[in-house]
Amino acid sequence: MKKNVIFTVMFMIAITAIFAAGGRDARAAADGRTTITVQKGSWWAERAPGLIEEFERTFPQYALNIELLPIAGYFDNAAIAILAGTAPTVLDIDASQIPTFADRNLLRDLTQIVGNRVREEDFVPSSWNSSHFNGRMYGMPNRATAGVLYYNITMFEAAGVPLPAGAMSLAEYLDLAQRLTIPGQQYGAGISACPSDPLTVFTSFSPILWAKGGDFLSADGRVALLNTPEAVAAIAYWTDLYTRYNVVPEGSANFTTTRDVAPLFEQNRVAMVIHGHAGVEHFGRNPNIRFGATQVPGGFARTGAWSHTIPVSVPDHLVPAAVNFILWFSQPEVQSRHSPVEPSNIAAWDIAPPWNTPMLREFMTAANNGKSLPGIGAWGEASRIIITELQNVLLRRKTPQQAGDDMVRLINPLL
Repeated sequence: MKKNVIFTVMFMIAITAIFAAGGRDARAAADGRTTITVQKGSWWAERAPGLIEEFERTFPQYALNIELLPIAGYFDNAAIAILAGTAPTVLDIDASQIPTFADRNLLRDLTQIVGNRVREEDFVPSSWNSSHFNGRMYGMPNRATAGVLYYNITMFEAAGVPLPAGAMSLAEYLDLAQRLTIPGQQYGAGISACPSDPLTVFTSFSPILWAKGGDFLSADGRVALLNTPEAVAAIAYWTDLYTRYNVVPEGSANFTTTRDVAPLFEQNRVAMVIHGHAGVEHFGRNPNIRFGATQVPGGFARTGAWSHTIPVSVPDHLVPAAVNFILWFSQPEVQSRHSPVEPSNIAAWDIAPPWNTPMLREFMTAANNGKSLPGIGAWGEASRIIITELQNVLLRRKTPQQAGDDMVRLINPLL
């Protein structure tokens, strides 16, 4: 079995290296400038040209190449590229992946070369903290994200229900969801439980867990806590939205927010959904939807971050160029101008629209008041276990207590 796994990994690395060798820059521009390749998600497409232009004007000795990739397979492909020695100069990754990457020695330790040239207090705390692992800095945060509660104004007005303002209690949230549900026609809330988009599952479930006083792991990260009375109560509340109260759509056990819940929200069939910043732009493009945003029930949103990292396979002579890029982009003025997603630098939110507008400020509030997922190397595997067991309860295969016990039984050996 071990030999088969090694062979499979080596094969994947070889294939990736072949394709990457043809598409990645040769590390030097034709005019003698040093080429920096930065890999980002495809949602940077509109901002990439302006980003390149300003960076090259500021640092004329560099040629900036931005590679844009879809989120599907993003992290697996990045890990393989690092192992194959074909990684970009700078890799932008979701900070929830930093513990896994750092634990496997795939990223350079930035504590000395970057960490002492920026100030922790300038950044949203969750983005700064999640860019570290075992007390060391492995990423320079460039995005600070958190979920908010979107509400469908049309549906609230039709039901004669006051619009939400500020974080409500879980009891108030359930009451609203029930008042806005017409069985078979529309639903008061939406949840995500599909493992194909794990972060939206945790955006949906985590606020309930924390509002109930539960948590995923102990403070030292050595013990899973998902079978405590508080955690079991959270599992029961979240799954009861589907199995008992029927205030979320049929089929929600296999829903993702983007693929399933968001379209129903736009069709005036789901009244409330916990979602990230992408909803502002997505819903805003639809003239037939009126929406607002406020804090999640209980007040503890799942926070997240994306960080610029330097793969361990980047040659030493390119590290100064990589550091220049990630420090340049950490500046508030640069983030405010060029970022299509929420800035990590606190000052960037005060400079200009859209970040200083009332709706966007809800995300800043959520990011400052929220909590992050555990920063452990085994979180990827642990998260798959949690989602599987949540689905088991939604599908009535297990009770909340049974699912919580099984989560702990399976996760503890990983810690």
